[in-house]
Amino acid sequence: MQIFALGILVVQIADREGAPELAPFYLGLAGLARAVPGLLLTLLAGAVADRVDRRRLLLITQSTMALNAAALAVLTFSGNANIPIVLVGSAIQSAAFAFDNPARQSMVPRLVPLPMLPSAIGMQSAVFNGASIIGPLLAGLLFLPIGIPGLLAVNAISFAAIIGALALMKPLPPLGSRGASLLASVAEGARYVRKNPTLVWILAVSGTVFATVGPMGQLLPAVAGESLYHGMSWLSLLLTALGLGAFTGALFVMNVGRFRRLGRLFVAGAIVNGAGLVAFALTSEPLVSLVVAYVTGLSGTLMAGMGNNILQATTT
Repeated sequence: MQIFALGILVVQIADREGAPELAPFYLGLAGLARAVPGLLLTLLAGAVADRVDRRRLLLITQSTMALNAAALAVLTFSGNANIPIVLVGSAIQSAAFAFDNPARQSMVPRLVPLPMLPSAIGMQSAVFNGASIIGPLLAGLLFLPIGIPGLLAVNAISFAAIIGALALMKPLPPLGSRGASLLASVAEGARYVRKNPTLVWILAVSGTVFATVGPMGQLLPAVAGESLYHGMSWLSLLLTALGLGAFTGALFVMNVGRFRRLGRLFVAGAIVNGAGLVAFALTSEPLVSLVVAYVTGLSGTLMAGMGNNILQATTT
């Protein structure tokens, strides 16, 4: 829902400024604001997740994202939202997610037996991507009656369920002693990755694909309006197709335990994901674009799930 709402907000700001042709550029800047904090904070966030109670860390990150979403809703409702505010809000959300993701991912091996790990990772991904189906559909239905401020407010309120569930969980303190300093832990993690060819390969391929294909969802507001001529209703369908594909991929990851060639599935997902982006750029047929968006979402989640399984198996 947030991608939908912020995407439309950016397009509306460009129109309000009398420069609708700048909407794709502004959307690209917003995507960059989301990407940079995550890239810079990845190693630090992983080291922090290893040293603190992961449940408490998740409470902090989820609360930060909720407050940030609420602030964006208030500023939009008051008419004070502009591109710098959207960029700052996107950067804050990305920085919080950078710490949220490793804490959430590393919780799974603590909660389930090792043989059930692939299925647990797939189930977690299915729950996460299920929201990417419901969110755009709900946003498309609510856009006209409540507008962008209302969508952002609903998005902020939705964090309450996650925060409430975390509050009911038992603490998950770090295993073992803290040992070295935080910076030393970051350096140690970097050395560990550098010495492990499998990790280098997984991270390099994942980083390349996410950097090139990842912005697709963020740029769809411009594409839906300019190339497919179906406006915001079509944007909702495109994002839903991406989410449905991602959910299907997550269901596949849940049953990946029977497959031995995870690396091949990872590579196949990466190739199909990149090909999906090229196909989407070349098509002008709306129905074909929906199918391509579905396949792109599926292959992206397949690649991410296989990569996550390989990383967990390598580092656990």
